[in-house]
Amino acid sequence: TKTSLLTTTSYPWMTGFATKDMGFKYGGFAKRGIDKVLALYDKNWDTLGPITLHLDDTSSDPVRVAKKVRKYYFQDDPITKEKRDEITDMYTNFFVTNPMILDIRNNFGKTFVYQFDHLGEYTRAYGYGLPKNESFGSAVHADDLIYLFPLNYDFPDLKFNEIDLNISKLMVKLWVNFATHGNPTPKKISQDPQNPDDEKIKWKPFGFRSKYLLIETNKLSMKRDLLKDQYKFWTSLKVTDKLRSNFDSEGFLINKPPTDFGKKDIC
Repeated sequence: TKTSLLTTTSYPWMTGFATKDMGFKYGGFAKRGIDKVLALYDKNWDTLGPITLHLDDTSSDPVRVAKKVRKYYFQDDPITKEKRDEITDMYTNFFVTNPMILDIRNNFGKTFVYQFDHLGEYTRAYGYGLPKNESFGSAVHADDLIYLFPLNYDFPDLKFNEIDLNISKLMVKLWVNFATHGNPTPKKISQDPQNPDDEKIKWKPFGFRSKYLLIETNKLSMKRDLLKDQYKFWTSLKVTDKLRSNFDSEGFLINKPPTDFGKKDIC
């Protein structure tokens, strides 16, 4: 039917990301030998850049887009392990935050957005391949779930220390409030997860100022203009114009998608 592919919604929604969400991509490189993999990317970016970002499948000009991406994140520097944060941010912005913000802008209901920055005693970074002697210094993909669900298959001996337990209590409270009231903070809560008696902050919807809740170990704070510069950069590129050409103005498929979609990613 004509409503089978919805492009906008008006339901309350809560969504977010970890500060170093796509750290598992870097972890995958580390498993294969970080210096060797990054040397290949550095030398062959015009070929491998479009592949690792799936641009061959979605962009009408994948090489040009990949070159702009490299310039934005690495300037004229070589791609080495010293650029670990830039590599992680590139993948996080492309695969997680940019699509998330695009979806938020198409939701006319109240949307509550968070950035999870707490790095506790337990993290999934090492399961993704990060060497034990390294740390992203922040949360990676699905680290927020550690504080919401008993992930026994990842952490069979999980036992929270006091700091992590307070984060877990906060997260569960926010999620239960949202499920119950459609609002994670129907009443003000503490701005310090380690001091729950200090009730001074409310989680405000995303709105026109792109507001979001930053969740840190010892502080909750409302921020605005979520990744404004990065979002502006990515939306200025022809990243998905080829993909969009497969659909008509009402969202119906015109051409079959590429049969090799996603299979070329060597990472």
